[in-house]
Amino acid sequence: MDDPTLVTGPGGQEVVFDNTPQPGEEKVITIPEMIQAMTAAQTVLDATADRFFEAIVQNDTVGGNYSFNNLILTTVGATTAGNGITLYGSQVEPTAIKVNKGDKVKVTLYKGLAKLVNYNGMYEVTGAKEDTWAKVEKIGTATVTPIVITVDKLVDYQGMPVTIQNATTATAGVWATNTDLSSHNFTVQTTPFVVFCKKGAGVFVDAPFNAATGAISGLAAVNRNIGQLVPRDLNDVKAFNSTSPLITAVDPTSLSFDAAGGTKTIQVTISNQGSNTLSVSGLSGTLSASVNNSVVTVTAAENTGAAVSQTLSITLQNGNTVTVPVAQAAKSTGNTTTLSMTSQNIIDGKTGTVELGTNTYGSQTVADLSTWYTWASNNINFTGTKVCIAPANNGGGIQVQGNASDVAKQGIIANATALPAIQSMVIVLRVAVANQYEPAYNVYAGTSVNPSKSDATINRVSTVETVGDYKVYTQTFDFTNGNYSYFSIINDLAGALYIDSIAITYKK
Repeated sequence: MDDPTLVTGPGGQEVVFDNTPQPGEEKVITIPEMIQAMTAAQTVLDATADRFFEAIVQNDTVGGNYSFNNLILTTVGATTAGNGITLYGSQVEPTAIKVNKGDKVKVTLYKGLAKLVNYNGMYEVTGAKEDTWAKVEKIGTATVTPIVITVDKLVDYQGMPVTIQNATTATAGVWATNTDLSSHNFTVQTTPFVVFCKKGAGVFVDAPFNAATGAISGLAAVNRNIGQLVPRDLNDVKAFNSTSPLITAVDPTSLSFDAAGGTKTIQVTISNQGSNTLSVSGLSGTLSASVNNSVVTVTAAENTGAAVSQTLSITLQNGNTVTVPVAQAAKSTGNTTTLSMTSQNIIDGKTGTVELGTNTYGSQTVADLSTWYTWASNNINFTGTKVCIAPANNGGGIQVQGNASDVAKQGIIANATALPAIQSMVIVLRVAVANQYEPAYNVYAGTSVNPSKSDATINRVSTVETVGDYKVYTQTFDFTNGNYSYFSIINDLAGALYIDSIAITYKK
């Protein structure tokens, strides 16, 4: 055929070229792209196609200092901020899928199931508990090298290994315990930051550290929009590790006696003790103390005068000193009596079936009295909700949840037995030195159980002193402007409370 001519025909099938994924097609995505797409609400990453990326695992499962079900990943070779992310869910628990620090992995995020969320500042990928929303495949290994950053960049570098130079901690301690979370206060010059170890964090448990200055490494992390550092192994904190003798804990952390006196003991936990012995000082008058190995016995003789408040110092030879507040009630005048209870009394006096957890409120519900914790002290019954045992780094007292707007999150402590004509109340609270805010809450009084803001609000007089790592607030409430037989301590303002003791004076 010579010189053919093309003309438009009567029809046919139109072919359109676009980027619509075909069934089973995967599309690459980067960690920075996922971070850029995050909002405070969970949103599906992609409803039409699976997405995949490659990354380096940062969890050290031997060191053990990571939150269960969190898989922490960094872009391969990244040295700039915004290249770390956390996958959250039982489907990606590192020990279950057998990955560890330095493993190079390919992560596939399944269409319609994987979701993105900026969770209180943490860059997170997650999915429904019942869904298989991700697949993690080990494809090699890589070297994990920390990046030197400044404290103000912790949030930006989250999920990435970092080093902070010239970090200082003024107080010796242990990195972690088997019972409590541990948040250690560090500074660089005047800028504070927290070094975090979780409860039972593998190699960090009972490992002591010195008060020192040096470089410290770990994963940059976020807790409620605030940056913190999470060391992965003891090499990350080698500038601070100690072989010196150290008191790591005392139990209980405070003591209180009634006017009649008595004897109580304090168990002292020590690391690297060797032949170094304990000694005690600071008590006088009706109060005295003695030592037998690692047990301190405190004895209170009958108090015939005013209330006593002293500080017991427990000192380890060639080591450190720990202080324990010790109080004794005044002798009754015949018209009034004072009921004093420490946080340990509240724990030991349990009368119901509800247990106190440590740093968790369990199933306690403000609206359901049957879920409240109950206890007795000197045959007086008390009750509380949204209360628990505070972690050791917050003093180990009674923690009370706080919220300014949500009643369901407002912790309460109240008396269930009437106390005739309450005269006064003294509450002793602890706040970490780094916290600039005074405890914020309200005390209400009334003539029927569980008074609230619709009843009388009792004003306070507050004093504060620094004891070790804490500011100790002593706050006195005067009830004498009314004839009240019930009180409620309600944390209807911001921030949790950490209560050491409560003393209530009332007429007989």
